Amino acid sequence: MIRQKSSLGVLNIDRDWLYLSDEATYAFEMNMRRTLLLEDYDDVYVTDPSAVAAEAETLAMAIEFLLEHFPHRFQLSENGGTISTTTKGYEHSFKLASFAEQPLRLLGMLIQEDVYLLQEQELPSDHADLPPLPRTNSRSAPFPDYQFSDHIEEHPSGKQHIFLSAVSTFSFEAKPRHKRSMASIHNPNVDRWYFHLQRGMNRLFSEMTPEISWYRHNYGFHDGDGWSGVLSHGFDWADRVVPGLREEKQAAKAKRDADAKARQQQQEQADARTQTQEVGGLPSKRLPGMWGRIAEGGDDYIRDKVWHRIEFQTLRRLPTSKYICFTVRTIADPMSTVEKFPGAAGALAAHIRRKQGLPKEMDLDSSASLLPYLDRVSERAGLRPGKVPTL
Repeated sequence: MIRQKSSLGVLNIDRDWLYLSDEATYAFEMNMRRTLLLEDYDDVYVTDPSAVAAEAETLAMAIEFLLEHFPHRFQLSENGGTISTTTKGYEHSFKLASFAEQPLRLLGMLIQEDVYLLQEQELPSDHADLPPLPRTNSRSAPFPDYQFSDHIEEHPSGKQHIFLSAVSTFSFEAKPRHKRSMASIHNPNVDRWYFHLQRGMNRLFSEMTPEISWYRHNYGFHDGDGWSGVLSHGFDWADRVVPGLREEKQAAKAKRDADAKARQQQQEQADARTQTQEVGGLPSKRLPGMWGRIAEGGDDYIRDKVWHRIEFQTLRRLPTSKYICFTVRTIADPMSTVEKFPGAAGALAAHIRRKQGLPKEMDLDSSASLLPYLDRVSERAGLRPGKVPTL
């Protein structure tokens, strides 16, 4: 994949729009996705009649891209009516006419990316025309109650972008966000969105042309065993495609209910207590939660429990419908994967240090808690850990 890129960069749309994993990973993820999109798709596919043409445009562009870049993995029939996947373990044929009213649903059974379509609209003339918006934004907005004037103020382009269509199985739940504006989806759910990103992103979306597309990466760390490939077990639909997960969830809920009071007391005690301990030779401020558990459990905890999740995102303007097409490719691996690729451990450690501007001595109360482990992986492979110049 392209190097880590937190800020937006110009995407080479002819080369880097869509990615396919190796055959085994692709088949594993796509079999889960196909089951969801064929049998019970209401939670993972949303649409609107006004977006069908944009969906069809997106599907046609994607098929053209796939046939050009992965001709050994896809075949189009001579009459152009059937698209077939030829990856071992995921060999299926789909008639395009069967998905004439739901083209994006078909696209979801061809690629691993989640895809979202946003319609550009004029700003409403009054409150009655507003899409669903948060009314109490205490987390990140500067006002307790959202007003019509606020919506006008945060859309300097005079346009708003409404989420009308998506296939989304790996990134987030599309259904509760359907037909909402970008502003209401991100604020207050994305911390500091209003202060730092809303106005600039509104201008970017409004000024986008089909000739220039954009991309960015982000990554995060997750605690626990709750993943099957890139599918988080926390999604409501996960137990439909992960064997035994429904029973595991029921057992876990019963245990949670039985132990809730004891856990709450333990958490309150942990929150009230601050202790200092040595982790990898560096002082660590003991915090409750994931970073505290990492500091306490060390390398073994990281290997067994911590997942590294990456999102590769693209933005492009569709040339005919003028919709904004937003894709998210999710990759999730156990942190222990870096032991097979120690160069990746060094690169990740360097990025954490550069991102956080960490001094030599630090409190490991964030992703910096992973640094001792990553450095040891690099050292065992004979590599120099730390922030490498020009990396």
